[in-house]
Amino acid sequence: MGLRSERCETLTSILCLQDPHLERTTPAVRAYIERRSSLTLSSVAVLLTVLLGVADFVTGSEISLGFFYLLPVAFAAWYISAPVGTAISLLSAFVWFEAYSLAGGTHSSQVILYWNAATRFGFFLVVAVLLARLRGLLGHERSLSRSDFLTGALNSRAFSEVAAAEILRARRYPPSSC
Repeated sequence: MGLRSERCETLTSILCLQDPHLERTTPAVRAYIERRSSLTLSSVAVLLTVLLGVADFVTGSEISLGFFYLLPVAFAAWYISAPVGTAISLLSAFVWFEAYSLAGGTHSSQVILYWNAATRFGFFLVVAVLLARLRGLLGHERSLSRSDFLTGALNSRAFSEVAAAEILRARRYPPSSC
């Protein structure tokens, strides 16, 4: 405990998290995803939606996997854009509709089935738009928190982040013996 708390008090404290495993994996996974093209990420979201549709069909009409369709919707909205999140929302509602229909789901009226698909689309759309907007606002706040409002100069937080990154870089490359 003492060693960890001492380590977190240094300039690298901005990199320390409560869970030591997250400290190493979360930024690496995020960086891996963010290095991929929009086309690759869109393909992953579409594939995940189709796989959920297959699973939804296999489980039958009595068990709903509707909540899990939020995974590709959230992924697309957060890592790609709001329009792609909207498209994945529409695709998810359509895939759910088809899986439910093919699995033998019936209602007293066909209108109810269309209504359920429309409400799912609306729910997915709200989540996609909110997540995309949240990501944009988070980026804006992050940039504002690193500079002085009046002068635009970098503040101590930005200095600490740059210094921590440089310390980590210096530790990776041992000093040369010239």
